[in-house]
Amino acid sequence: MLLRSFAAVALLAAVANPETASCRVSLRQVDWSETRTMLPATTPPTSMHVEMCVALDWSFLYENTSNLSGSICTVSPRTVMVQASFDPSFARRFVIATAVFSIPQIGVGVGVFDGTLDFTGSSGTSVHATDQLLVTTDLAVSDPSYFLSPWPIYLRCVGSDWTTVATAGNNVQTFITLSGAGVVATYQ
Repeated sequence: MLLRSFAAVALLAAVANPETASCRVSLRQVDWSETRTMLPATTPPTSMHVEMCVALDWSFLYENTSNLSGSICTVSPRTVMVQASFDPSFARRFVIATAVFSIPQIGVGVGVFDGTLDFTGSSGTSVHATDQLLVTTDLAVSDPSYFLSPWPIYLRCVGSDWTTVATAGNNVQTFITLSGAGVVATYQ
C-alpha cells in the first residue's frame, strides 16, 4: 500500500471550544474505508458541529518507448469522493459529510523515445496535483446519551476508473491517486 503524509491540511476551529485542532491525514490509494472512534461529550449535547478535512494527491506519468514515432495520449476525467457517515452502510440518511474531487481530462503529446525511461524529457511527461477540502456540518442531536461514550464514525473513499487512449508506439504509463480524511466533532 502506498502511503504519504500530508500535514496540517486545514486548521479546524472548534465552535463551542476556544481550542483549535489541526487535521493531519495519511494518504493512501483510493477505494478505502475505515472506522474511527470519536471522543465522547462531557455533558449531554443538543447539537454538534462536524468538520471533515480531506486531501487528494494524484499523478499521471507517461513515457513513449517507441524509436519510430511520437505519441499522443488522452486520459479521461476522474472523480474521487470521500464520505463520513454514522452507519457503515453509508445509506443517504446517515451520511453527514461528502467531499467530491474532479480530476480533469489530461492530454499529452511526446516525441520519440529519448533513451531514458524517466517520465520527462522529449519522450515523457509527468502531471501532478494536490487538492484539499474542508466540509462542515451542523447537526441536531436527538439522542444525547449516545454521544456520552466513545462512538464510531465511518469514512470511505471511492474513485472512478481511469480510461486512456494512446496512439502510435509503445508506452509506459502509471496513475497514482492518493487520498486521506480526518474528522473533528464539537459538541454544543
